[in-house]
Amino acid sequence: MKRLALTLLPFSAFTASADLVISEVMADSRHLDTAINGDWWEITNNGSSAINLSGYSWDDDSDTSGLQTFPAHIIQPGHSAILLKEGTSTAIAPFRNAWTIDDSVKIFVESDFRTFPGFSGGSGDTIYLYQPNGSLEDSFSFGPSTTGSSFSNFDTGSPIPGSISVLGEFNAISSSEDPGDIGSPGIAPAVPPPVSPSFQGPFGLHWPVGQNINQMAIKPSAVDPNPGDVITLSVVIKPDWLTITFPENGQVDLSGVPPTSTFGNDLLTLRAEDDSGVTDPVESTYVIHLLNTESPIILNEFNGVSEDFFLDGAEEGEAGAPTDTNLGQIQGNGGEWLEFVITGSGGSDTVDLRNHLFEITGNGLMHQIRLTDHIALAEIPAGTILTLSRNYETNLNRTSNLASTGFIWSNIWFFDPVLVDLTSSIFSDDPVISDLDTRVTISNGADLIIYGPSGESVSAIDTDLNGSPDTLVSVSDTEVFKLEQNPTPTVNPLFGNYSDGSSSTHGAPNLWSGGLSTQSFAGFTQSNSPPRLTSLPSPVSVRGVYSSQIETLDPQAHGVTYTVSNLPNFLTFTDSGTGSATLISNRPITASDIGTYDITIVADDGQASFNKTYHPYQLTVYNPAPEVILNEYNAVSDSNFLNGGDGNSDSDGDSATRDLFFGRAQGNGGNWFELAVVGDGGPSLVDMRNWTIEIGEGQDSGIFTSGATITLTQDDFWAAVPSGSILTFIENDAAAGGLDTSLHRTDELTTQGWRWSNIHLGDSSLVTVTGLIDIDSTRTQFTITDTEKLVFGPVGEGVLGGVNVSSDELFNLEASPSPSTSMFDNGGLVQGAGYDDASIDSTFGSPNRYLPVGAGITKVFQNFSPYIFQETSFSLWSQQFANIGTNDLNGDADSDHWTNLQEYLFGSNPTDGSSIPQTIIDASTGSVTANIRQNDPVYEFFAERSGDLQNWTDTELNDIITPSSLGFPYAGYVLSYSGNEPKQFFRVKVGLSVQ
Repeated sequence: MKRLALTLLPFSAFTASADLVISEVMADSRHLDTAINGDWWEITNNGSSAINLSGYSWDDDSDTSGLQTFPAHIIQPGHSAILLKEGTSTAIAPFRNAWTIDDSVKIFVESDFRTFPGFSGGSGDTIYLYQPNGSLEDSFSFGPSTTGSSFSNFDTGSPIPGSISVLGEFNAISSSEDPGDIGSPGIAPAVPPPVSPSFQGPFGLHWPVGQNINQMAIKPSAVDPNPGDVITLSVVIKPDWLTITFPENGQVDLSGVPPTSTFGNDLLTLRAEDDSGVTDPVESTYVIHLLNTESPIILNEFNGVSEDFFLDGAEEGEAGAPTDTNLGQIQGNGGEWLEFVITGSGGSDTVDLRNHLFEITGNGLMHQIRLTDHIALAEIPAGTILTLSRNYETNLNRTSNLASTGFIWSNIWFFDPVLVDLTSSIFSDDPVISDLDTRVTISNGADLIIYGPSGESVSAIDTDLNGSPDTLVSVSDTEVFKLEQNPTPTVNPLFGNYSDGSSSTHGAPNLWSGGLSTQSFAGFTQSNSPPRLTSLPSPVSVRGVYSSQIETLDPQAHGVTYTVSNLPNFLTFTDSGTGSATLISNRPITASDIGTYDITIVADDGQASFNKTYHPYQLTVYNPAPEVILNEYNAVSDSNFLNGGDGNSDSDGDSATRDLFFGRAQGNGGNWFELAVVGDGGPSLVDMRNWTIEIGEGQDSGIFTSGATITLTQDDFWAAVPSGSILTFIENDAAAGGLDTSLHRTDELTTQGWRWSNIHLGDSSLVTVTGLIDIDSTRTQFTITDTEKLVFGPVGEGVLGGVNVSSDELFNLEASPSPSTSMFDNGGLVQGAGYDDASIDSTFGSPNRYLPVGAGITKVFQNFSPYIFQETSFSLWSQQFANIGTNDLNGDADSDHWTNLQEYLFGSNPTDGSSIPQTIIDASTGSVTANIRQNDPVYEFFAERSGDLQNWTDTELNDIITPSSLGFPYAGYVLSYSGNEPKQFFRVKVGLSVQ
């Protein structure tokens, strides 16, 4: 438990004449290493002669000499010694290393004394140092500790400004432990040359309107690091209602009654000047937050546990360790979350939260969460425990006990696209809700502050019982901040009984006193509890289908009916009449349906009041049949090898861990990723001209943030990419340890169904790149977009729970690629069934390798056989027609003047006279397109042009291959002329290929 006192306590009056002074005290270490986390203090010889400590004694429990006596040790002038409360000398070396303490600094431990009483960090203490004759040499008094920060004096024994060590000031450093302590053991800071006075916090003052808190000890002050300087204070700016006096050197007294109409902020500016005659005066502005004394919503709890710890600093699975009521024992205690109570007017009313703004500050950062005007927020029952969570999905009325115990629990996800106005909200990438002065202010839809600031270093405790708070409440990084009293509208951020502790109750009434006390919500009890949704609809549609079951449980067994709004036309909603409903697609969901849809489901138990539960959600429809998917990307950092280790073997000592192309190379080839072209699921061609591939990073909100865009050019290579193609894109060329562009480098289309082409990202004939390519182990994601729609993605780390890529791994598809592949196929949950992280199976430019589902320990490669480019011949083709012989090449079975061979080669039916090879003329481009067969290696196609139908040539003739409207095995053969002659004729000739 941590308390932060802001009053400056007097230090020893004997330090001016003493040669030995107590220069630093650590009464509450943050170190987790129990071997070096004991209390410690420091003495310094500020005299001109060496001093033998033999016979000197000390104590902190009584004003009595001779209790703990020093052994012989010579301490030189200007040198220090440290007394560490650890049992034996085995603690000295790790403590010295943690602080980088010079070997010349003596470190005493508990075994050097009769005993070593611990300090009272929670309430303050005093250390006494005695001369061998029993006279008091020095004393050091300190108040409640700030966990992890020492109390520090100058080498003269006078306190540093503020008395508490601050990183980077007066020699203070952080120890190497994690988390580290702040202090300067071994070196007492010297008194600085004459400097101006400085003002001390808190720089944000909190004052309830309509009240006079003139006795409050939490107030501004000014200090001067130069002993003996006298400070003169004066007022520069203040509100009219505030009276200010200056009773002592650097001290300030405040009194006054803020008018009840002045919610918001006032400013106070003070000026300080010392009497040295050589320093400049300084000014400081304090914000006075004027607090509402009654609010329809109050702060109830927030999580201060850092991501590295469990509640109370316990070990994972530790017997008897504290757990959260709903979250259990979870590292970081569930991440960033806050909890409020809707208090209304204290009874049976509701509160309209539409357009309310929650401004959360902490750790020097800020979130601003603006709610929308959705109807679900219009009537929130008093007694609702409302959590705002970064990691948990929205679920209104998740717990519905209004009629029995007086509370409902509703959770809203920070990034809910329906209930949170994401365009008007601001989110920090780094944690804001923590143990570092987390505070929240709430404004209504008219942007008027109705509550706060409230939170850490706002709420205060009256430790001296004089009727006015004097010590601010603060939490450590293994605790939560919570209200330890029943919630009412009059609970004030300053005077409310807020505290810190290790009992955590996310979404439930708070507990304290070891679980013996709990909040009562009885004042909010109603005659009815709304129904509770126990099964929520899926927020995504993939593979062209959608089906979700919605279930409710009514606490009082009332019949529940459903209504739905904003239902897209491809879904049907059915209320079964028995408390359940279904949402199901009524037709195939197509590419034209790709997008987002805001849907609201309402469950109603038919009672007169408190009868409805809303479930607003956003349905995202993804491409039902992507033609191109992500197959793999490399996240191995430049300094790492695949699965760690070095160039010879990985971290497991296995020398066989290597990429199939790069071998065992540092960085595993650098920035590269791999796509698989899947087309329609079989042999086909995909036109990828002008497609874009974006590389970026996924956010907690689910939003993809692009960092680089790769645009494919108009090059013929992209016009007709065969399905089964493995396309690698790499930033490094061969000279830099990567690979230059190499099209059709490996071609197994006719045998295994795959072909590999590599594209160097510096090859401007094939790609243009904008932005910075950064493919790493921090939520790298990709999107693939054709000229009209999102083809695939976002896909990568952060999309799937439990798939976390490290800096010596890669992300790959552990399944055979197909148009039914989804970004949400989780190979981390079902081995060999989707995307996963891998540390050894890197296969640049070839099918991925993985363990299949239920196949033991034998790894397999991806199966590309559906894309085998099957060769055919006229004889096989002709067998489907009853009246064409297998060698009847020149016959004309349907008398349409096209031979059977011509219809075979150019795509028409030889038994239907209305079916003849088609030619498409595009006057806007001056091009002509014919269909040509792709899977008979016996024949080759040639294009020629003529201006007079007499003389034919292939000069100045452009030809490219594109996908055909006939589908595979035909391709479009597009011909155009780039010269200046006024008219042109085109023809396609067929010849036998040279085998």
